[in-house]
Amino acid sequence: MTEPDPSPASPLLTAARSWYDAGFAVIPSHEDGGKRPFGRWKEYAVTRPTWAEVEGWLSTGRYSGIGVICGQVSGGVEMVEIEGPAEAAVERLGRVMAAADRYGSRDLMGVVARGCVEQSAGGGLHMFVRIGDGPAKPNTKLAMAGVGPNRHVIAETRGEGGFVIVAPTPARKGHAAGTSYLFLQGSAPAGVPTITAEQRDELHLLLTMALDEDEPSQSSPTSSPVSASAGTGTVDPSSPFGEFRARTTWRDILAPAGWREGPTEADGHTHWTRPGGTTFEGTSATTLEDGPMYVFSTSTDLPAERGLTKEYVYAHLNHGGDLAAASRALREAGYGSAPVAPLQPWELPPGAAGSLPAVADMTDEQVAAEMRANWVATHLPRLDWEVLWADETEEEWIVEPLLAARRLVALYSAPKVGKSLLMLEIAAAVACGRGMFGYPGNGPRRTLYVDFENDPRGDTRARLIDMGYMPADLDNLVMLSFPTIAALDTEDGAKQLMAAVEHYRAEIVVIDTVSRSVEGDENENGTWLAFYRSTGLRLKQAGIALIRLDHSGKDATKGQRGGSAKSGDVDAIWQLRKTGENSLELECDAARFPVPERLLRLRRYDGPLRHQIEGDEWKAERDSLLDKMAKAGIPKEPRPSARKCYDALRAAGLTISSGSISRSVVDAYCSRPEAWAAPTIAAGE
Repeated sequence: MTEPDPSPASPLLTAARSWYDAGFAVIPSHEDGGKRPFGRWKEYAVTRPTWAEVEGWLSTGRYSGIGVICGQVSGGVEMVEIEGPAEAAVERLGRVMAAADRYGSRDLMGVVARGCVEQSAGGGLHMFVRIGDGPAKPNTKLAMAGVGPNRHVIAETRGEGGFVIVAPTPARKGHAAGTSYLFLQGSAPAGVPTITAEQRDELHLLLTMALDEDEPSQSSPTSSPVSASAGTGTVDPSSPFGEFRARTTWRDILAPAGWREGPTEADGHTHWTRPGGTTFEGTSATTLEDGPMYVFSTSTDLPAERGLTKEYVYAHLNHGGDLAAASRALREAGYGSAPVAPLQPWELPPGAAGSLPAVADMTDEQVAAEMRANWVATHLPRLDWEVLWADETEEEWIVEPLLAARRLVALYSAPKVGKSLLMLEIAAAVACGRGMFGYPGNGPRRTLYVDFENDPRGDTRARLIDMGYMPADLDNLVMLSFPTIAALDTEDGAKQLMAAVEHYRAEIVVIDTVSRSVEGDENENGTWLAFYRSTGLRLKQAGIALIRLDHSGKDATKGQRGGSAKSGDVDAIWQLRKTGENSLELECDAARFPVPERLLRLRRYDGPLRHQIEGDEWKAERDSLLDKMAKAGIPKEPRPSARKCYDALRAAGLTISSGSISRSVVDAYCSRPEAWAAPTIAAGE
């Protein structure tokens, strides 16, 4: 494939500029021609690259395509995709538009379809929207088709942290040669429409209802061919429709409309007779409490021989099929998250009033305002920017470069690689104040190890003995083995864990493995959002570090298994890989904070059992950095901070990445003899 012209006039650079000016985080696609982003791109899912960075990447001639990162970094952008090929995508879009007419969503679909829409090289459709009053959702599957092993996604979204190849990128791997991503007529990045979070939920449900296809099974009450269902796909459990589906029975929906309930079969299907019908006519419909309704009678307004959800039937029976009206009515009835509404007059929390000096000339309203101001200043203090800028406190490492104080970290691997063994050694070393990975220990720290995985006698005890530990050494290592604790994606589980943290005075929590600590489906983003709200956030607020262990999916290259939100609520993600009989690699996939070394090559030894660094892969890079520090004339006394070294190098005109200067680098620099230092260089040299 011919590389694009790297000049400023190249179509790729011009297109990248249009995406960038529209507020998108633009990065190159991978140079191998695949659909993934280039290199270590995760940092740009949090911080939008500068135009100078984008221009620099695309001017090298190395990259032939571009993509955008959705979510907050692009201003709350989501992309809704209808899969190709082109003929199928157009037919599916037609079904969505027809459904929009039936359900009162024509105006919404008109705005979306006339905004920013591109066709992929495979013929699929990408429709971009920006959420104006709330965050973008994680990547979501909206509709499925096919049967058994051939079942596949035909509509989905790219949301928070999701990556999308965009026009005019040429055909990637898996696409027909000579094709490219292109804008539909009249579309452009600047045309991305802004919609509300409620309209976004309506859009998602519309695609599900129009496109999601049932998969026949032996328990299905009909042997009819697979057909598009009226919303039998996944629905956001926090939305009005999602909560309505969970809280409402079929009896609650059908009985008020005149449907008569019949017997329930052993497989859970309940028979119903239509309004005005008689039992002699036979069954008019069946329902499955946690599944769809199937209508067999043609004497009702409900579609026959199709799976109908509770929310669809409710909207049809009570609001003429108008989804927007049904959603509003359910919100008003208390379903779903509380709507954004004008705040009511604020009242002090119980016991917050306190006492104020009596001021004769103050009205009751002024006194109340003063009391509110005092409470807010005490309980919700703002950051002091001057203090923050003056604070040169560096990252407080517990185990450099793996775990820092107050951080949430994920460590995952394929089964049987040895992550629990490595984590046990780390936890014991931290509890005893011993060093790891060639770094010195940082005091003994009380560590709470919540173990759902390993037998205490056959695994834990034997391993600690092989490491050379005795019971007297392990007072600061608190092990909870298969604890009877509520799920950590629930409020009860979080409270119980925090009670243990407080009781044992823990500074660090280890969860092995995290997938065994939750009750929700690990493939659902809602599970991990609940885990963070219930447990992760509490630990952060308390200043407790967390390292949670997990397994990779079937394809280890795609990271830890489970929903995408699982990776979004941690500060760093590390993968452990086995590279030989006793050789391993520990690599940082992503981090929100500077990590001094992102790849550690380890070797496992016996006598005693331990993991040690195998070689120093960063020696050349570290020596180069030390040379630059010496040439920039950074004073060794008083001992500089990493931040001062970084600022001095930038001031000298040198390019240096954030986080490349660690405490160990500063220590190495300060320990070198003065004779080693070179003359100060000029800026830009």
